[in-house]
Amino acid sequence: MPKLPQWVVPIWLERLGRASWLALGLALAVVVVVWLCAATRTITLPLLLAVVVAAVCSPAVDWLHARRVPRWVSALVVLTLIVVLTVALGLLVSVQLLDQAQQIEKQLTAGLDGLTSSVVGEQVSGALDTLATSLQDNWQKLLQGFLPFLLKGIGSLATIAFSAFIGLNILYYLLADGRRVGRWVGGHIGLPAELGVPLLRNAVRSVQMYFIGTTIVALFNGVAIGLGAVILGTPLAVVIGLINFFFSYIPYIGAVVGGAIAVLLAIAGGGLSDGLWMLLIVILANSVFQTVIQQLALGATLKLHPLGVLLATTIGGVLGGAIASAMAAPLVAISLDAVRQLRAAGIFADDQAAETRRQRAEAGADGEVVP
Repeated sequence: MPKLPQWVVPIWLERLGRASWLALGLALAVVVVVWLCAATRTITLPLLLAVVVAAVCSPAVDWLHARRVPRWVSALVVLTLIVVLTVALGLLVSVQLLDQAQQIEKQLTAGLDGLTSSVVGEQVSGALDTLATSLQDNWQKLLQGFLPFLLKGIGSLATIAFSAFIGLNILYYLLADGRRVGRWVGGHIGLPAELGVPLLRNAVRSVQMYFIGTTIVALFNGVAIGLGAVILGTPLAVVIGLINFFFSYIPYIGAVVGGAIAVLLAIAGGGLSDGLWMLLIVILANSVFQTVIQQLALGATLKLHPLGVLLATTIGGVLGGAIASAMAAPLVAISLDAVRQLRAAGIFADDQAAETRRQRAEAGADGEVVP
């Protein structure tokens, strides 16, 4: 009876099967991690923010330490500067808006008066009168419905204060002793320490490169909107540029807040028409132009193709919101670099072994003696 040829699983099918099971396992792991992070967001969110800020600011600590400043003092100095800059930015925005509040109200009132005297003025005036009457008739019910939200907001402020306290403490320890923490984490991620530590070090470098690219984008936004304010003759043009520069580090929300401040100050300085022109400048700077600059800057710093950066940020925003969109590009760079290092270390050497088994099986089917 003739010997039937032995059927061998094609190597591409074997690889596809392994990749499918790996993708399924990764998807389940991501779901579990996201659920755990959502359930413990009071701790995990300040932890993640502290890790990112520590990765960005650790070169400043290293610079001070290299000049014979004790590391714990260097970490304390950098942490103090971070807090001072954050508080100063908040005070700068608040003071400027409060100083211009009366002028903003005056210009908005003049703009609304001009609108009510136009062709659509009667419709707008009627709608405003109806809204005012409804508020007067139902203010008690609205107040009763608003109280639970107010109490919830007070509770949220307490949670934010607690999270900020936890985050600052974590940030200090990471700045002061981040290298030892990194070596410990790199040796306890399921890989040999000589492989895990470089992986973690390259991940930190990717985060630093991401923020260098983000700084380029923020500088473009600040200069573009500040120049727009100068052209319109808006007062405090430098302040407007600085506000939009710093707020550009906050994905999406920062663009909305910084743009709104620029528009309000433009209204205060030149009326509703200047506010509309500033709104157009803000939209162009934060959409069309920023998209091009962002893809080029992040692509250059992270060594990713601009199309890859665009897809990563878009998918991250769809799946996880603003924070995921901000961190999607560096995570892709970290993942690609990790795969490269793992492949170079022979972690994926089973592909070559599978190819060898397939060749031996084919040789055995042809009647050859395979050792």
